[in-house]
Amino acid sequence: MEISTQPASPLAVATLTLVGACGEGETVRRIPIGAEPMIVGRIENADLKLSFRGVSNSHACLRADGDHIVVQDLNSTNGTFVNGHRITTDTQLRAADVVQFANAPFHVAVEEPVVDMMCTQAEMIVDRTAALMQFDRLMSQKALTPHFQPIVTLDDRNIMGFEVLARSRIVGLESAQDLFETAAIVQQEVELSRLSRDEGMRAGQTIRRLPELFLNTHPSEMSDPRLFHSLSELRRQHPSTPITLEIHESAVTNREQMRDLGVHLKQLDMKLAYDDFGAGQARLVELVEETPDYLKFDRSLVENIHTSPAQRQKMLGTLVRMVLDLGIVPLAEGIECEEEDVVCRQLGFELAQGYLYGRPDRPGKWNLQSPGSTDSGEEA
Repeated sequence: MEISTQPASPLAVATLTLVGACGEGETVRRIPIGAEPMIVGRIENADLKLSFRGVSNSHACLRADGDHIVVQDLNSTNGTFVNGHRITTDTQLRAADVVQFANAPFHVAVEEPVVDMMCTQAEMIVDRTAALMQFDRLMSQKALTPHFQPIVTLDDRNIMGFEVLARSRIVGLESAQDLFETAAIVQQEVELSRLSRDEGMRAGQTIRRLPELFLNTHPSEMSDPRLFHSLSELRRQHPSTPITLEIHESAVTNREQMRDLGVHLKQLDMKLAYDDFGAGQARLVELVEETPDYLKFDRSLVENIHTSPAQRQKMLGTLVRMVLDLGIVPLAEGIECEEEDVVCRQLGFELAQGYLYGRPDRPGKWNLQSPGSTDSGEEA
């Protein structure tokens, strides 16, 4: 479910409701918020009685402030949060906010004529609010579990590097998509991206004879001045690790920014890769003017290339030759079968990545084999 991250207009008292469950395993309800103060807590006479163990007896108060509703924490033990941030002062509630009383999450919604919600929609709200409730803990405890997927040389399938991928073991935040969708709600995509690189580098040091690490960026970082500082700090902490920074091709829109980034990366002895080339609008002009070290062709271009019409294969081969002529190393993403491997080698790709060569896994898996070789058929 998509929840807008745009600032919403304050809502009148009569239109607000809380959507959530009052106890573990209980049914999701819609709870109107009136003009009178509403005490939230575990005590019997609470206006909104919650049976979650983390909730204090008198946990918080919802009350009118003019035409709006504010939430006040009543010195609770485990805190009151709005959109993942623990509040210390009266905080106004808006449409699509998530307010949680310790471990009890509620979605702030607009009162509608229909009292009951569809079960699936209610479950989606609870799933998203539960994930949001855990996100603050993930960031503060750095609870990421980076996974590494090998990048191989096509001629001999030796592992020349790993792409570092964001993962966690927290329910609802397992995948990169879960993580960054939740981060977008609280506008912490940049912070999560930086944490992913830092934790990925730290975990990667446990791989013996560590080859090159390909680290991702979030598009929002391209206009964030903190990117240069975070990369400099990363190099200071890991002075000898070969590093390539991956930029999504859709983010390569500001040539001045890319020139500045290129200069900074050279100073730090880091390389540059454009990721997902061809997934959107392929920008060949930027390739000429701001040349990366690697160009990762999106899996949509190479998927089932062995069964594709000759014209498609010819087109892809032409793109690969153009890239090689520019001194850029072409990399095929998403290779899953031997036939795709064969055709990509014939078309001139030098590097490849995909399930055929190894699935993303914890760094300990890659200590079981030399980083200079891979068992192409192994399931991780």
